[in-house]
Amino acid sequence: INAEYGIIVCFNLFCLFYFICLQKQKKKKAMPAVPAEELVKLHLNKKNIRNISIVAHVDHGKTTLSDSLIATNGIISSRLAGKVRYLDNTKHEQERLITMKSSAISLAYSRPIDNQKFLINLIDSPGHVDFSSEVSSAIRVTDGALLLVDAVEGVCVQTISVLRQSWSEKIKLCLVINKIDKLFTELNLSAVEAHLHLKKILERVNAATAIEHQTQLLRDNSNRNSFLQFQKFVNNDSNSNNDNNSNSNSNLNLNLNVNNTITNRINNNQNNNQNDSISENDLFDDNFDNYFLPEKGNVVFASASDGWGFRIHQFAELYSEKLGIKKELLLKTLWGEYYFDPKKKKIFNKPQGNLIPMFVKFVLNNVWEAYQAILVQKDKSKIEKIVKVLNLQVPQRELASSESVTVLRAIFTRWLPLANATLEMTIDCIPSPDEAQRFRINELLKPLPLTKVECLDENSKKEFDEVCKAISNCDSSVDAPCVIFVSKMFAIQQENIVASRPGMASIRMQRIKSNESSTIPTITTSTTPTTPSITTSTTPSITTPITTITTPTTTTSKTINNDKNSSDKFIGFARIFSGILKRGKEIYILAPRYNFWDKGNYFIKFKIEEIYLLMGRALESLESIPAGNVFGIGGLEEIILKTATISSSLFCPTFCEMKIISSSIVRAAIEPVNPYDLPKLIEGLRLLNNSDPSVEVILQETGENILVTAGELHLERCIRDLKERFACIELEVSPPIVSFKEGISAEGNLGKLTTRKVKKSIVKAGLPNKEVEFEIRAVRLPKEIMDYLYINYEKLINMYDESQSNKLIDDKNCYEEQRIEFARGLFEQFQKVGWTRDFNKLWALGPKLIGPNILFNNISWFKEPNFKSLFSDYNFQQIQLDNITDQENAGINAEYGK
Repeated sequence: INAEYGIIVCFNLFCLFYFICLQKQKKKKAMPAVPAEELVKLHLNKKNIRNISIVAHVDHGKTTLSDSLIATNGIISSRLAGKVRYLDNTKHEQERLITMKSSAISLAYSRPIDNQKFLINLIDSPGHVDFSSEVSSAIRVTDGALLLVDAVEGVCVQTISVLRQSWSEKIKLCLVINKIDKLFTELNLSAVEAHLHLKKILERVNAATAIEHQTQLLRDNSNRNSFLQFQKFVNNDSNSNNDNNSNSNSNLNLNLNVNNTITNRINNNQNNNQNDSISENDLFDDNFDNYFLPEKGNVVFASASDGWGFRIHQFAELYSEKLGIKKELLLKTLWGEYYFDPKKKKIFNKPQGNLIPMFVKFVLNNVWEAYQAILVQKDKSKIEKIVKVLNLQVPQRELASSESVTVLRAIFTRWLPLANATLEMTIDCIPSPDEAQRFRINELLKPLPLTKVECLDENSKKEFDEVCKAISNCDSSVDAPCVIFVSKMFAIQQENIVASRPGMASIRMQRIKSNESSTIPTITTSTTPTTPSITTSTTPSITTPITTITTPTTTTSKTINNDKNSSDKFIGFARIFSGILKRGKEIYILAPRYNFWDKGNYFIKFKIEEIYLLMGRALESLESIPAGNVFGIGGLEEIILKTATISSSLFCPTFCEMKIISSSIVRAAIEPVNPYDLPKLIEGLRLLNNSDPSVEVILQETGENILVTAGELHLERCIRDLKERFACIELEVSPPIVSFKEGISAEGNLGKLTTRKVKKSIVKAGLPNKEVEFEIRAVRLPKEIMDYLYINYEKLINMYDESQSNKLIDDKNCYEEQRIEFARGLFEQFQKVGWTRDFNKLWALGPKLIGPNILFNNISWFKEPNFKSLFSDYNFQQIQLDNITDQENAGINAEYGK
C-alpha cells in the first residue's frame, strides 16, 4: 500500500512539475502585447502609416488572415488564428462564421531589415454581396486593400465587385492567393499542375484589372475631349484681347478646381505631344503599374489556415546565395515560363528537355515535399531532416504531437510566416496617407464650379485654397485645418469603451477570459426610448440652424432600453485627412447639401469630447489624433445619419457620396407582438437606420413599418439586431418580398389615343386627397432612340450631374452648345422612326434623369419648356429646325386630347 501510494505521489509531482515548466515556456515564447502608448506615438509619423482593408468574395479567408496579422501584436495567440475570428464582434457573426460588419484595429509592425516601426490600420470587411455597403465604408477611409482569391474557387462574382469598388475609390490593391494547401490536400494536384492553376487565376485577376483600367482610360479620354473643346472655345474668345502665344491654361484658372487630376493629365499631354486621343498602347500596357505581378512584390501565395505565406522575394534572396545568381535576375525569372539548367547554370525562357519551371523547382516542390512528409507519410525522421535543413527552432513537444496539422503549423509558421510576408507587401506596395491623398483627392471631394470660387473675396479664397492644399498634402501640423470624413456609424457595448488603460495587455487578458467562457456578451439596452421620426434617406440631412453642442464624456452614452443591463453606444467610423483633432476642439458638421458659397442651415457647430483608437472589440480613449489615421469619434449619434463631412473651416468642400454597388430590394413588414412596444420599435428602427449604410425604413400610409434590405441574409441580421440590440422586443415579420421591375416587349405608337385598344392600356391614378389625377400608359421605345440614349450615357451624366459638368466645363455658352448638340441628335432619331410630332411632347428621361426611358407630356394646356430638366434656360423650339409647323402642333394637341 505504501509503495503504491508513493508511486501515485511521485507521478502527481512529476505532472505538476511538467505543467509548471510548460507554462513558463509558453510565457517565454508568448508574443508581447503592444502598449497603446506605442501605437499613439506611431500616429505622428504619417510616412510610416498604412491604412488597408481586406476585401474578397465570401469565405475566401479574410478573417483568418486578419487573425494572423493580429497575432503579431500578442492580442491573440498565433495558434488560435482563424479560430478566434477576433474582428467578428457580434454573436451572430460567430455563429454563422461569416463577417457582416466592417471592423478596424490598429497594429504595430517592426520591419526586420532596419527595425523601422510602422502603424497598420487594418479593416476586415464582409464578403457577402448583401453587405457591400460595409465594403464601401471600409474602402473610403483606407489607401489600399488586400484582395484575397481562393486558390480552388478562383475569381468569383464578388471578387470582381470589390475590385470595381476599389478602382472607383482609386485605392492601391495587393493580391493574396489563399488556400494553396487545398491544391495538395483536396485537388491532389502535383506541383506542376498547381503552377498552371495559379497562373490561370493570376491571369483572370489581371484580366479583370485590365477591364477596369481601360474603362477608366476611356472615361478620362471622353472627359478630356470635352474639356479640350471648351478650352478651344475659351482661347478663341480670349485671343481678341490677349497675345496668341499666351498659355491657354492661364485663362482658365484651373488651380481652384481642387487639384483636378484630369486637368493635370491634359496639361501633361499638351506639354508632351499635344495628343488628344488614347493610343492602343495606353489601353494594353503590359507595364501598367496596377497589374498583379509576383516579381513586383504585390502578390502573396498563402495558406491562412496553416499560417504560412510567401512572396518570391524570400526565395530569390535564398537562392541568390546558393546559386550565385543576382537577386534581381531571380525576381524576374522565378515566376513564369523560365527554366534553370543546373549543369549549364543558365536560365532559359523556353522549355529545355525535361526541365520544369523555376517556380515549381525552387518553390512549390519544397512546399509539396513538406506536405507529403508531414500529412501523408508522417515520417518523423524526414520531418526532423526538413527542420534541420531549414534551420528552424521548433519545440520538440510540437514535433512530437500526434496531430499532423499541429506539426505542419509549427514548421510552416516559422519557415514562411504569413504575417511577415503580408505586412512586408503592405509596406512596400501600399502608399502612405500623404502619397495616397494627393492621388485620390479628385475622387474624394465634390468638384466645385470655378465661378462660385472666383466670386469669393480674397480672404475666403485663401482659406479655401488652404483647406484643399491641406487635404492634398495630408497636413498634420497644428495650424492646418481639420478635415474628417465619417463613413458610417456603428454600435458598440459601453463596457468595451475604456477611458484610460495602461496598455494592450488588458485587452489581451479580456480576450483570453472571453475564450475561456466561449461566450460573447449580448449587446442590450437600458432606457425607455421616445418616438422619433424615421427617415429613409441614405445620406445625412442636417437642416437645424447653427447651434453649439457639447457632449461630456460621462453623459454621452446613448442607452436604448431599460430591460437590459448593458447599453450600446454609437461611434463614428472616421478618417482624418488633414490637421489634428483634439478633445475640446470646436468643429463644423457639414451635410451633403452644404455649399460654402451658400451655407444656409446645412451645418452644425459641435465640440469634440470623445476620440477613440479602434482596437476591434474594444476602444481606447485618445486625447488627439493627427492626419492620416483611422479612428472613432463619439457623441454624434443624434446629429449624423450614416455619413458626414467634418471640418474646422466652413470653406471646406464636402466629400462625395460613397459608391454602393448593391441596392436594397428585399422588403418585409415588421410590427411588435405587443402593441404597447410600438415606440420601442420605432426607436429601434431609427437606430438601425443610423448604423447600417444600406438599410431603408419606410412608413406606409397604412401605418406599416417596412424594412428594406439588400438581401435575405441582410434582412435576417437586421431583424436580429432589432430584437437583441436596438429595440429588444418580440417582433412579427412578414415573409420577404423582392421588388421586380416590369418591361415592355410589344411595339407601340404614341398617337391615336382615342382607339379602343389604346384606351384599355391607360392607367388612371392620383393623389389620396383626390385633388390631382392623371392618366398614363407605357409604350416600348424604338431601338434607334434607345441606342442613341445608351451611346450618349456619359454625355448625359456630364450634362445632368452638376459635379461632372462643373469639373470639366464652367462656361454657360459651351454648356448650352453641348445640350443643343445632344437634342439635335435625339431629334434626328425621332425623325427616323416617324415620331417627329411626338418630339414636341418630350418632358424627361429616366431613371435618375439619364436613363433610356422617356416621359412624354400630353397635357395640352401645360406650357412649361419641353425637357425642362435639361433645357430649362434655353428656347427649345429652335432645335426643331422648322420641321414641325404650327398647324402640325395644333393637330397634335387636338388629337391627343386631355
